[in-house]
Amino acid sequence: MDLTSAEIKNSPDEPSRAAEPGEFDYFDLIEDANDIIYTIDLYGRLTFLNKAAERITGYSRQEALGAQIGDWLDPESRRLSDEMLQQKLGGCPRTTYEVTLRAKDGRRIFLEVSTRLLFRQGIPAGIQGIARDITGRKRAETLERDRNRVLELVASAEPLEGVLRELCLMVERQLSGVRCSIFVLRDDRLLPAAGLDRSCGLHENPPPAVAVDLRRVPIQSQAGVLLGELLLERSGSAAEPEHERTVLEAALRLAVVAIEQRQLTESLAYRATHDPLTGLPNRSLFERNLEQALAEARRHGRALAVLFIDLDRFKQINDSLGHLAGDQVLVQAARRLHACLRRSDLLARMGGDEFTAVITDLSDTRDAARVAEKLLAAFQEPFLWEDQELFVTASIGVSLYPRDGRDAAALQRNADVAMYRAKSRGRNAFEFFAPELAAAAQHRLQIENSLRKALDTGEFRLYYHPQVDRSGRLAAYEALLVWDHPTLGLTPPSQFIPVAEESGMIVPLGAWAIQEACRQCALWQRQGLPRAAVAVNISAVQFARHDFVETVAQALSASGLDPTLLELELTENVVLRHLEESARQMQRLRALGVSIAIDDFGTGYSSLSYLRHLPLDVLKMDQSFLQGGGGRPIAMPLVEAIIALAHGLGLQVVAEGVETREHFEALRAAGCDRFQGYLWGEPLTAEAATRLLADGPPTPTS
Repeated sequence: MDLTSAEIKNSPDEPSRAAEPGEFDYFDLIEDANDIIYTIDLYGRLTFLNKAAERITGYSRQEALGAQIGDWLDPESRRLSDEMLQQKLGGCPRTTYEVTLRAKDGRRIFLEVSTRLLFRQGIPAGIQGIARDITGRKRAETLERDRNRVLELVASAEPLEGVLRELCLMVERQLSGVRCSIFVLRDDRLLPAAGLDRSCGLHENPPPAVAVDLRRVPIQSQAGVLLGELLLERSGSAAEPEHERTVLEAALRLAVVAIEQRQLTESLAYRATHDPLTGLPNRSLFERNLEQALAEARRHGRALAVLFIDLDRFKQINDSLGHLAGDQVLVQAARRLHACLRRSDLLARMGGDEFTAVITDLSDTRDAARVAEKLLAAFQEPFLWEDQELFVTASIGVSLYPRDGRDAAALQRNADVAMYRAKSRGRNAFEFFAPELAAAAQHRLQIENSLRKALDTGEFRLYYHPQVDRSGRLAAYEALLVWDHPTLGLTPPSQFIPVAEESGMIVPLGAWAIQEACRQCALWQRQGLPRAAVAVNISAVQFARHDFVETVAQALSASGLDPTLLELELTENVVLRHLEESARQMQRLRALGVSIAIDDFGTGYSSLSYLRHLPLDVLKMDQSFLQGGGGRPIAMPLVEAIIALAHGLGLQVVAEGVETREHFEALRAAGCDRFQGYLWGEPLTAEAATRLLADGPPTPTS
């Protein structure tokens, strides 16, 4: 027997009473409620539903009454509804649960249901239920879950294709019966969004597609370049327009996030493996690519070459024109080098002004030589900087696989060694690696490593080479730095000074030499020995330091030496590198009271014109002027002219390399002021130099 609305009103668990005047009729309250109110009998058949039920489900009362409510529910909801009915009949108190109902138009409706038993004459006769429509809330919750799932994929660096596939599945879960694809509209072509690529924006030749333009979102690269507009294609039955719009817009926003994250990740990866200035692979990527190239060469039995390319005198550009000019030269150099190589070859910037290249598929060494010549030729044209033409050359070292090494480290090391040989032989050239170069490089490395501790362990000595005046009296000593190496023995400056300059050790080493020379000369004066100046050679690295004058001043102060007994020797090349700054530095040194000499005159610019602009005291002629001619050097007329012009500028002249009495007499007749050479013996230890000062003038050996 069916329950009527009157019987619902008079249900035994809520006793009937007469309506008081002014009260709303109970039935009107049920009809006007926003929630679904319904009754079913014990067989699950609908016996009553209000107007809200008609509005929410789409079924009329005529269609609904007598129908099984389970026919409208999803299988899981039907099982839950039957279970709740049995619990009610078993005496369970009022219970709230959630079910999913299919509306007449196919929409899924989420309901929060609360039920109670209805009685007739004290016997259970049916169920009364109140169902609240929570579809909006449930959709928002599931959309948020799906959104978080996609964001987790993005954060875990899931490939872009997988993220966009998950987005399409999200749409299809949210919009029943809808199929989804995401595209990019670019140049009137629809391209799969999963094909977005950092280098070119999109893959070429995509499959044709037809899309419904539901939403457009501009997509830009990390560089701000517009790659196209993002579109979402949907097909299938339509859902509620408002919900559909919410889901599709959420999907597109997430797609933008995924694409931007992909671009950011690739941008960071690119920056980690490429030089930011030239765009070339950096050291780490080059070494990885070299390993791959070597694996290919081993697999196919092929040869390859590693080229180490270093720009010559590049530091002068940075020092004179600034780093912006240097950067521009590096960018232009990278383009020129890249243009000389094949697509299969590798080129990288290792840092500073150093580049490396790998030439694959070589037939013989001549192929590598031709490539090196081509690279050198690329530097023949001037580089441009603010309408200035800059001429830069390069030195290249070449190592060959498998001849010169079978692993990446050995090939790079040997190419570097060969490059240094090219520099030592005049630059603007290339050299192939040879086994003897490895021994020289090993010796050089041994020198550099030993230098770092030699100063602390007291392995350096100063030897003193006598200089005599026109009367043969001992006038000065030139202090010569010698390394008493524990295994190599006494090592001359020519073997370690270049290494010290490149490694930076020349700064503390040079400071020690000045301090020791001042200390020894001051000791001679305190001992009452005849006055004799001491001359110390100064390297370019020392002289260029802003604190060099302070270093000299501290050495003079600590030793108590009369500044007029200290002579600092500079070569022409050191002074003329930056003439104006050199003049200022020399003025500051002269203010201390020390003398300044130009050393090895004749091996550099050999011009007296610049001497007029510098605060100099002494000019030392290089020993090459005394070569040849037997008793009278061939270049004696030139020597006489130099001496006369130097005296005209108020400079003293010292002749180096005097080895015979004939040379001494000829130079003395020409007016030379001081003489230094093996005619008066070899350089002396400090003890021997002290005895010579005490005993009197040195005796010529021939």
